[in-house]
Amino acid sequence: MRRQEQRSLGGRMATRILILTSEYLPVVGGIGTYARELAGAATDLGAEVTVVAPDYGQKADDRLSRFRIVRFAGGRHRARDLLAKIRLVRRLLSNQKYEIIHAVDWPFFIPLRLASPSHGAKCVITLHGTEINELANSYKRSIVNLLKLFDGWAKIVTNSEFTRRLLFERFHVRLPENVVAEPLGVSSFWGEAARARELTRDELGIPKDAMVLLTVGRLTERKGQLIVIEALRLLPQDIAGRCCYLVIGPAYDTSFTDRIREAKARSGLDVRLLGEGSDELVRDVYAASDIFCLVGGPDRSGRVEGFGLVLLEAGAQGLPAIASATGGVPEVVRDGISGVLVPAIDPVKTSEAISALCLNPDWQQQLGTAARKLARELTWGRCAAATYGLP
Repeated sequence: MRRQEQRSLGGRMATRILILTSEYLPVVGGIGTYARELAGAATDLGAEVTVVAPDYGQKADDRLSRFRIVRFAGGRHRARDLLAKIRLVRRLLSNQKYEIIHAVDWPFFIPLRLASPSHGAKCVITLHGTEINELANSYKRSIVNLLKLFDGWAKIVTNSEFTRRLLFERFHVRLPENVVAEPLGVSSFWGEAARARELTRDELGIPKDAMVLLTVGRLTERKGQLIVIEALRLLPQDIAGRCCYLVIGPAYDTSFTDRIREAKARSGLDVRLLGEGSDELVRDVYAASDIFCLVGGPDRSGRVEGFGLVLLEAGAQGLPAIASATGGVPEVVRDGISGVLVPAIDPVKTSEAISALCLNPDWQQQLGTAARKLARELTWGRCAAATYGLP
């Protein structure tokens, strides 16, 4: 089928979208998820999407993807990769015309900015939170100012109102009306039927009457795994003895992972580090759990929780959350409605919230029902339509 015929949908020409990302499968991370889900949703809405992503030194099998994926040689972004990305973007734009070009992470802002006068496409850049601090607190700030990265040449999309405010606090933005907060979505996959709760618990050796708490995310201070362990230690023994705390995620920070293992050993509690797992496994564990916990806070490097997508994924399986009232989290967890907000890095308040939910199963169920409803409302289709102006 000729390209022209491929682009025609019911007599209407499909919008060509180019998505540039420095993170993608097989590496698991928030930006890679954002790029993949947004591309899939835009494809479902009739756009013709191409995703440009690193190959991580592997021969990726992208044949089953619903959209085109172009791999470039490289992995996680390093400063020395910038020149190669500039050349890559120039080459891509010289070979193909696009209506929309979207840099979903900051390493592609500069290549897209340098190319922007020549291609005539609508440009979009996305800020997720942490990179605003990263760009503001280093030599990169002078590059932002020199290239006028936030001066109106591109539509700026933030993943939350918190991230939008953070941008205005840290940088002068010439056209603030050009900055749009667009909440992320959650894939329908996370709300689909999981394996029976009892089967997953049996496989993990968890007692049927246990209260299962869960954190999914990289093992870092920002995710708050240590705070949950300390909170469990503060519980009355009759409640703590019923609790089982599951932690799913890669050992991102070796020293922090060692601290978690030490705290686990000292606590004498049922704490289990399950490592990484497939999406199917994670969904099954969501369905087998009772409370989701994300109670960390900004770390010393300036990393923040700009949105908290994992909270929506857990909510899609009906899990109420105990989460820090920090960053964009209060936009995802509605206090007393779909979960409980606590101060960041506060084991005492976290312990009180765990106790309250353990002692009130009806309230726990009510919060979980509301969390599921919110997850159904925040779809990737809504996010893609708003980001790209698709019908």
